[in-house]
Amino acid sequence: MKTTDLVDVGNQSNWEDITKSDFHGHQKQNESNHTIVTVTKSLWLYGGITLVLLGLLGNIFSIIVLSRKRLRKSSWSLYLTVLAVSDIIILITTSLDWWFQTLTGKFFGDLSEPGCKIEAFATYFSTHYAAWIMAAVAGERIIFIYFPHHAKRLCTRTVARTTCGILGLIFTLCNLHFFWTIGIVCDGAFCYCYFIISFPEWSKIDLILSSVLPFFLIAICNALFIKRMMSLYSGPNTSRARRLKSTIVMMMSITIAFIFLTLPVAILIVIADSSSTYYQDTDPEINTAFSVAMFLHQFNSVINFGLYFLTNERFKNEVKCMLGLKITHLSRQSRLSYSTLSSFLRKRNSVVDMEAL
Repeated sequence: MKTTDLVDVGNQSNWEDITKSDFHGHQKQNESNHTIVTVTKSLWLYGGITLVLLGLLGNIFSIIVLSRKRLRKSSWSLYLTVLAVSDIIILITTSLDWWFQTLTGKFFGDLSEPGCKIEAFATYFSTHYAAWIMAAVAGERIIFIYFPHHAKRLCTRTVARTTCGILGLIFTLCNLHFFWTIGIVCDGAFCYCYFIISFPEWSKIDLILSSVLPFFLIAICNALFIKRMMSLYSGPNTSRARRLKSTIVMMMSITIAFIFLTLPVAILIVIADSSSTYYQDTDPEINTAFSVAMFLHQFNSVINFGLYFLTNERFKNEVKCMLGLKITHLSRQSRLSYSTLSSFLRKRNSVVDMEAL
């Protein structure tokens, strides 16, 4: 999520310029700041392109696997396919863009007026969209486990397509303002992509849309899911209980990873936006903190393939099948349909196999 709120931080000076002056206009930074900035530059120079390559490969492979016959009929595979496409856009408009800026001192959006507007729109749209697709998946899981009578009707690809379409329309409208609020701003001979119409509230709106609201929705859904599954799987330390423990750890890990990877950069944007002197000079410490936070943020768009492979047996088997490896045959319970699962959940002591989720 490269934001126009901080775009001039990367543009007002290249990495070499940053090492020459600090926030208060001193002529020379101390050696500690110089080292930190050098390390940060190396992080994006080598790590940025690594994120792009691994992320593109992982997400493209995820789309291929999720599009296979045995998976493409499920609603969750559609959500995850859309999420993978959003992650690809994020990687191109953010990770690749920051790597390019590290090399040249300019972001892609600084090169032309149309590029400035399109890149800002695509960056924010895909970031918001990806976060809320995750929330939609969490919501579907709650319907599946708490309202099994309605799951067969609501947890379908038709409903998933409608949900994705509605979310897409909402975030298109939310981010449409970039086509008239930002453009190329020139300070002498130096030109960069920035707001041409003041919109100080945007950083807070972005914080709410990209992190705060989806995190709370995902956290609440996961808490309800874990509570329900614990009541269903209460008992001795059986294989089902161990599988439940593994699933709970997975659910909590996804939630914690989401908030810790996405929230820092959004908070830094709000802090920077509230500073009256921030845009007059470049603070190397804030600049470095933002660069590292942005790098961490991009892991959301890289790690999904690994999470799918490690936590979903059906996805793992499809990957093995594509690679010609021996697959693990799913048990009968792990192939339960919505209707069969609903009949189980109508019984007080019913059990739900985690692979069906």
